[in-house]
Amino acid sequence: MAFSYPKDVRLKICGRLLSGESVDALTQETGITAVTLYRWKKQALVDAGRRPGTKSYEVDERDC
Repeated sequence: MAFSYPKDVRLKICGRLLSGESVDALTQETGITAVTLYRWKKQALVDAGRRPGTKSYEVDERDC
C-alpha cells in the first residue's frame, strides 16, 4: 500500500535535500524510504531548474 505524505512535509524535506542533507540521514530521521526520498529529490531538482525535465507544476500537453 502506498503512503501519502502532507504537502508541507514533502516541501520541507525537499528543501533539506536540496540544501545538501543526505537521503540516508533523512531516511533514518523520518522513516520515509530512501526510494521515496530519491524520487522527491529528483523532482525537486527539476522544479528548481537544476536538472532537465518536466516541472511538477507544468501541464503536460499530452494530458489535455
